[in-house]
Amino acid sequence: MAKEKKKAKKKFEKEQLKRKINDVSWGIAKNLTDFTLFFLFLSSSMAFRGKYAQKGVKDLFESSQDIDWEKIRKVLTKLKKEGIVSYTRSRVIEPEITNLGIKRLKKSLPSYDLKRPWDKKVYLITYDIPETERKGRDFLRDFLIDIGCGMLQASVWLTPYSPKKLVSAFVKQRKIKGSIIVSDIGKDGSIGKEDLRELLSKVYELEKLNEKYREFLENINNGKIKKSHLGFAYLSILKDDPQIPFELLSDGWLGEKAYFIYRKFMELEV
Repeated sequence: MAKEKKKAKKKFEKEQLKRKINDVSWGIAKNLTDFTLFFLFLSSSMAFRGKYAQKGVKDLFESSQDIDWEKIRKVLTKLKKEGIVSYTRSRVIEPEITNLGIKRLKKSLPSYDLKRPWDKKVYLITYDIPETERKGRDFLRDFLIDIGCGMLQASVWLTPYSPKKLVSAFVKQRKIKGSIIVSDIGKDGSIGKEDLRELLSKVYELEKLNEKYREFLENINNGKIKKSHLGFAYLSILKDDPQIPFELLSDGWLGEKAYFIYRKFMELEV
C-alpha cells in the first residue's frame, strides 16, 4: 500500500510539473522557436554557460502538453542553419545553444532589475472609451498589462514608473478614440486610507508573490528543487513580478534574496 501511494504521489508531482512547465513556457515564449530555446534552457542548469542539454531532450519536450516532437525537430534543424543551435556528439548527439542562441534566449526570458530608478511618484491611468471603440479599449488594456501597470478598478490603472510617453505613443499609433488621462500622486500621497506601499501591495498582490518566493527558498533549503529545474522554478515566479521600486516593497520582501540564490546556482553573469 505504501509503495502504491508513493508511486501515485510521484505520478501526481510529475503531472503537476508538466502543467507548470507548459504554463510558464507559453507565458514567456511568443513562438515555437523561443519555446524550443526555453526548453533547452530548462533541460540543463548549465545552459547559459553553453554546456550540453541533458539527455532525454526529446522526452522533455514531449512531456509538455500539445507539443509535437516532429515540429520541434524541424525547429532545431532551422536553428542549426541560423547558428542558434549546434549539435555535439557524446554518447548521443545533443543540441547545444550557441552564444547567438543565448543572446536571443535572454531577450525572451524575464530579467531581474538590479537598478530601479524612481521619481517618487505613482501614476494613474484613467480612460473613458465608448463601447463602439471596444477593440481599441481592449488593445489599451492589454498594453497597460504589458508595460507593468496594475488595475486599481475598471478603467483605472496605476504604475510607479512614468507611462506618459509609452501611452501617448501607443494611443497615437493605434488611433484609439476616447478620453485617456495620465496623472500622478507624490510619494506621500494616498488613495483613501491606504498609503502608496499598501496600495501597490494590494493592486499587484505582492503578499501572494512574496509567499511564492518564500516557498522557492524553502524548497531549495530542503532539497526539493533539482538544480536542473531551479531556473524554471525561479522564472515562473519572476515573470509575474512587477519589480516595483525597492522603496515601495515591504521590509520582508524576498525577491532579491531569491534572485541572488538563482544567480549563484545558475552561475549567471550580471
